[in-house]
Amino acid sequence: MINLLYYIRILLKFNIIIRIYLFEIYMNNNEGQTNQTYQNNQDKINKVNRDPQVKDPHIGVGIFVADVTNNKILIGKRLQGGNLAQPGGWLERYETWEECGKRELMEETNIDITSERLIHISTYNCLDIENYGHNVAVQLYCEINEKEIELIKNVEPDKCEGWFWVDLPFVYENIDKLFLPMRMYFQKYKGLKNVSELYCKQN
Repeated sequence: MINLLYYIRILLKFNIIIRIYLFEIYMNNNEGQTNQTYQNNQDKINKVNRDPQVKDPHIGVGIFVADVTNNKILIGKRLQGGNLAQPGGWLERYETWEECGKRELMEETNIDITSERLIHISTYNCLDIENYGHNVAVQLYCEINEKEIELIKNVEPDKCEGWFWVDLPFVYENIDKLFLPMRMYFQKYKGLKNVSELYCKQN
């Protein structure tokens, strides 16, 4: 009996040693892959920083326009790149986020609302190192009524194919087709069912 316990203890110790050894191999391999990924990204960043044609990060403002009655949001298809995106554009000097959102809505969709109706819900660093992209994304939210919906039109047909209403399941089903800032938002907040939840996900 004593000999049996002795051999069991030896086997347990041996098993632990083997597990530690395999774990160290795994960590070393992963560390190598992580270091290589980091180095590749760093090489791209250094290349971009040396390129005078690459612009510094800008601030982009996107607006989730919600039709709460029908539980849908407004998106359009960009002619350049073919991505699906909500209304929005670049922040201009001395604008607040809400002022930018108001201006962009009018310029792109003919929606004319007060800036007070635009609610900030999220701001995040929008990195696309693979394609040398880097901007700051600001997301706003507003709800519009039936009369305002009737006034929507494609004001910039040279930039957008047209505006249409979609539900959130459609958004998740086509997440790979979304414009990067919008895609990153829905990758972070998965499984939303009601457009009003967009407002609840403030951070």
